[in-house]
Amino acid sequence: MELRKVGYSERQIAKAIGATKSSVHRYIAAGLKELVEEYRVSSAQVRAAEIARQQWIISVLHPQLKAGHLGAIDRAQRAWARITELQGGEPPKRVDVGSDPERPVRVESGGVDRQTADSLAEIWERRQAELREKQAAIAAAVSSGVNGANGNGNGNGSE
Repeated sequence: MELRKVGYSERQIAKAIGATKSSVHRYIAAGLKELVEEYRVSSAQVRAAEIARQQWIISVLHPQLKAGHLGAIDRAQRAWARITELQGGEPPKRVDVGSDPERPVRVESGGVDRQTADSLAEIWERRQAELREKQAAIAAAVSSGVNGANGNGNGNGSE
């Protein structure tokens, strides 16, 4: 096999080792078959290890997913897409989900089924509503703090 790797023909190898060309051909074919099988086994092991790693990432993210953390949702979607890809599935594609057809939530769907995508959209919508409420509360606090801080309402703090 080493002579074949560096470019020698089967005829040259046969002459160099004192064998027939057909014997050299069988030897090389058997060696290539072994290499293919080794590659198949090692690539399957690598694929299984990567799938396990992506599943571990999703399990670690689970508490953040339940809390609606947007970064965790994004990372979990990428992990599911990678698992799907490793298992020979279709690449992820963007789908619109959510309860408001005027403002759909776009999520990546690949290894994620429709029910999971809808759940992620609900979490996203709930998180967005919470953020809007917090922004409104902050704006109200700032507004009342500015008006209440100076006592006379003229905004310059002098009495």
